[in-house]
Amino acid sequence: MYAEERKEKSIITVFLGFLLGLVYFSNNSLIIAISSIQQDLGISTMNINWVVNSYNISIVSILVIAGRICDRLGSARALQYSLPIYVGGSLLILFAQETFVLVLGRFFQGWSLAFLYPCLARVVTGNFQGKELGKAIGLYNGIASIFMPLGFFIGGWICTYGTWRYIYIIDGGWGIILWFLTFFLLKKDSPKKHTKIHIPGFLLFSAGLVCFIAVIMEGKVWGWSSPLSLTLFGGALLFFFLFYLVNRKAKDPLLHFQLFRSPSTIAAFFVMFSVSTVYLISVIWSIYLQAHFFLSPLAAGTLLLLTVVPTVFFSPFIGSLIDRVHIGRLISLGLLLGAAGTGIILLGLNQNHIWILVLGFVVYGNYLIFCRTPTSILLYSSIEPARRGKIFAVYKLWSQIAVLTGFSFLAANMASVEVNLIEERFAEYQITDIPISEARQVTISKEALEKIEAEYPVGTVDLVKKIVQQAGVEGLESTMWVPIYIFLLTFLLFNLYCWKTKSTF
Repeated sequence: MYAEERKEKSIITVFLGFLLGLVYFSNNSLIIAISSIQQDLGISTMNINWVVNSYNISIVSILVIAGRICDRLGSARALQYSLPIYVGGSLLILFAQETFVLVLGRFFQGWSLAFLYPCLARVVTGNFQGKELGKAIGLYNGIASIFMPLGFFIGGWICTYGTWRYIYIIDGGWGIILWFLTFFLLKKDSPKKHTKIHIPGFLLFSAGLVCFIAVIMEGKVWGWSSPLSLTLFGGALLFFFLFYLVNRKAKDPLLHFQLFRSPSTIAAFFVMFSVSTVYLISVIWSIYLQAHFFLSPLAAGTLLLLTVVPTVFFSPFIGSLIDRVHIGRLISLGLLLGAAGTGIILLGLNQNHIWILVLGFVVYGNYLIFCRTPTSILLYSSIEPARRGKIFAVYKLWSQIAVLTGFSFLAANMASVEVNLIEERFAEYQITDIPISEARQVTISKEALEKIEAEYPVGTVDLVKKIVQQAGVEGLESTMWVPIYIFLLTFLLFNLYCWKTKSTF
């Protein structure tokens, strides 16, 4: 009986690893495929922002109530309802011929995976207790982390020797298999039928989030002081204020602001929010390596793989290291490694030197181990077990908001610098009859290239391509300084807070 129970628990742990691995594979394969998608569909840099962030917007908005829906339905039933939505999103992306369909598919994928995190928490805490719980979490995270490098490598291989659409055949098939297995591997846990969903709070939060992100993403295009930008920003503030009032009066609020009381909780949230803002910088690296460094998707994927290899190999040892070294020191080391790794990558891009890039990606990968993992441990060790579920939901929500806001700003900043430089160079060469929006498509759209060749004098295409490529390089270089500043500022403020509160962690 005991042997059968252990076997059953081992199978559940492996299943959870493959479930979480789907998220890692999907995200990392998209990162490396984004340049191929951009060229195939002729998507602008700003619209790439929407392709990436539609996924994050849906996760953040649904995550507010996903835990409650899982409580009400039970984890098995919630997964059985949500995974088909993920498969549907993969099919939309597979057959997408325009940006809107691609964005919609990503939105459905994010919507589905928002239910994954609370379901994982319910399944693992429902099947494992005591020392078994820590081992189970470590094992399924270890299995899932294998798919981080596989996402980069397989995605790069597919885009080099096939078409990026094959990735979403794997994605959809993976989702179907996992959905099928939920009926056999997951027991129907007891749902909490009296759990309230709080629809008004959810709608207010989602409306505020969409208005805020729209301004962050499009503000430089519309103009920060334009009526549309000001209206949306004012709407975001109003919706968030109304959400705060509704949330405050609720008996069981969606967000528990009183959780932010202990110094360690505040420190953990601050560090995670700060570093999450630059989490998707790898999307911009992927585009640059392929569009301006002229690497194949496979070569670019192999380089980016170096950012996750340290996590796969060294994560099992971080726990024993934390027993010997203060968590605060490890977090500080991780922040410095993040700044140093980004700086080395920037140097490699400037010098056009592949081995400097290799070193930079490896150093950057170690930041993930020494910063993100200890930060999670710092958070969970500071609260009692009964409140960890609520903390996890808030923690995941704020980290996703940071990812969403950070990438929106980075992509918008890069696009803005690129447009300004193209305008300056066009004025310098007296190119006045080619729209900037059309010129920016020459490196990613064959149609735009053919149009300029047909309508403008010989030599114009080569000049425009040179201007656009150089603008893209300079736009990336200016954007790369942002994460360096964020890492260093976070390091300074974190240590200042530790000194001010006399916290040793």
